[in-house]
Amino acid sequence: MTRPAGAALVRAGVVLAMLAVGLATGLAVVLVHDRLLGLLLGLAATAATLVAVPGGVRRLGFVAGWVAILAYAAVPRPEGDYLLAADLEGYLLLAAAPVLVVVALVTFPRPSGARP
Repeated sequence: MTRPAGAALVRAGVVLAMLAVGLATGLAVVLVHDRLLGLLLGLAATAATLVAVPGGVRRLGFVAGWVAILAYAAVPRPEGDYLLAADLEGYLLLAAAPVLVVVALVTFPRPSGARP
């Protein structure tokens, strides 16, 4: 069964939208992570979005955006400082990135012809 040509464009648009949501969520977490309450709320919002987004390329798009903005924030700025602090909150935020990637990959649906 073939899909209409417009369906592929809609799917690509949804993935790009999820990438933008991941970028926005990741940026918000990076900006508030210096306070423990901000970090906890940011990680809770990230987890809630991760659960709400169905598995597959949409969830992977969200995680890719979140991790991309975190990677950008981890690079030193021209002034010589970092957006991520080298404290407990900063390291917890960095530790959340591989966890999100693993969750996105593990919950990726199997191909329809795969055997258990």
